[in-house]
Amino acid sequence: MVELPPFLEDQTEEAIRQRMLDRMPDDLDKSEGSLPWDTIAPVAIELILAAEWAKEVLRRGFVATTFGQYLDLKAEESGLTRRAAVAAKTAGDGVKFIGDPGAVVPSGYQVSTGSTESSPAALFRTLEEVVLDGNGEALVAVEAVEAGKAGNVPIGAIKHLTEPLDGVASVVNIAATQGGLDEEDDETLRQRILEEDRKEEGDGNIADYIAWAKEVPGVGNVLVEPLWQGEGTVRVIILDPDGRPAPAGTVDAVQEHLDPDRRGIGEGRAPASSRVTVDTAETRLVNATIPNLEAEPGYTLDQAKASAENALNSYLLAVNPGGKIKVREAESVVIQATGISNVGDLLLDGGRVDITLEVNELAELGSVTYS
Repeated sequence: MVELPPFLEDQTEEAIRQRMLDRMPDDLDKSEGSLPWDTIAPVAIELILAAEWAKEVLRRGFVATTFGQYLDLKAEESGLTRRAAVAAKTAGDGVKFIGDPGAVVPSGYQVSTGSTESSPAALFRTLEEVVLDGNGEALVAVEAVEAGKAGNVPIGAIKHLTEPLDGVASVVNIAATQGGLDEEDDETLRQRILEEDRKEEGDGNIADYIAWAKEVPGVGNVLVEPLWQGEGTVRVIILDPDGRPAPAGTVDAVQEHLDPDRRGIGEGRAPASSRVTVDTAETRLVNATIPNLEAEPGYTLDQAKASAENALNSYLLAVNPGGKIKVREAESVVIQATGISNVGDLLLDGGRVDITLEVNELAELGSVTYS
């Protein structure tokens, strides 16, 4: 919180009114209901409101405490803008229509997921017109009608026609929809502003590449490899806001933003003569062996196994690209998991050796063997 100047601290309507009354001659009747009291009371109310307004002006004037549209204005002062929400899409022609051969599905036709008491149906529109083939099928790409994470749905979730369509009987998505993002929240934007204001200015230093990549919606953590393939080359590795591999569309968008077609001629944010390659992390599956697992009283062995695997996977997911997976830390996480009394010596990929991830690797739990 902003430290208030002394003249704004401990101000109340009563304190302001009393100070004003105290400055009047003592021989006046200043009791409540008297003419002086009634004259001063409305002024005291307005002055306390002015004090509160002054506090709010201070609150809105600093990056650390402001919010909403006022934070947007502070971002503009640093050359930044809030990242807009992004609509989810299928990767390729991920929705299948089934019906009579020759039936037409127009561009912009809407389909939807099912709805529940807790979540409404998500609507999607086709991105082009398609005609059902001789087998009565057609594939088409779709995009969420409303931008946001709610448009990210798994395979099989899209299954309703919103309006009858001649010759079309059913629809299903055979690929998940991905890339949907909510509008950037205040805390994420605030952090970007602070990073921008604190970084050292440079003509394409590491801090610049991180800031530039984060200007694109859907980018979370950013890693930069200078001199990746020699002089004048840079690799930028991006993750999504959840710290997982970014979808192909986000990778392409960052590539276009930094160095279109990797030509290194200064068409994007990157300076001329810097050939930039944008990539995302690959997922490395780490297999585990958990010997002598013992469940606590009140838990079944199956419950203990599920708890151990959830805890171990959470630990692996939290290791950043280029970081180290420490066997003893992983073992400690497992033994402290709910419902577990004891375990033997944990093995990762068959050994007790710490695993160092490559700069473009993220870890995830693979197979688990109990012995």
